[in-house]
Amino acid sequence: MLSKEEILKRLKSEGQRMTRIKTEIIDIFVGEEKFIDANELYKKLDTKADISTIYRNLESLVELELLEYIYEEGKRLYRLHRENDHVHYIVCELCGDKKEIDYCPFEHLRSNIEGYQIKDHKFELSGVCKSCDSKTKK
Repeated sequence: MLSKEEILKRLKSEGQRMTRIKTEIIDIFVGEEKFIDANELYKKLDTKADISTIYRNLESLVELELLEYIYEEGKRLYRLHRENDHVHYIVCELCGDKKEIDYCPFEHLRSNIEGYQIKDHKFELSGVCKSCDSKTKK
């Protein structure tokens, strides 16, 4: 996972302005393991800002490959980009528990799509975990 120093160095090399909001967003993600959405991030910020400002900062950090995202229940969730962390997940729709899938189901496609050079991909399954499934059957 990227350190705060590495992130700040990268932002500076890209000519990014370091605002109080951006710095605080970075601090939150450096201390956060799980994926969070913009509204959850908004609640954690000490400095209040427009939700549109938060989204702009999130998108800027995604474009610079400092943050990555997944979709869950129609929401975009973010976390710090993990270098060399090629993993896929299955996510419980009820409790949000994530389990890593220990293989890549798309590895064979890397060189088999004519006319494209695959640079990255995301893959996520959703379902209901064993614990939640047993609770809903009671």
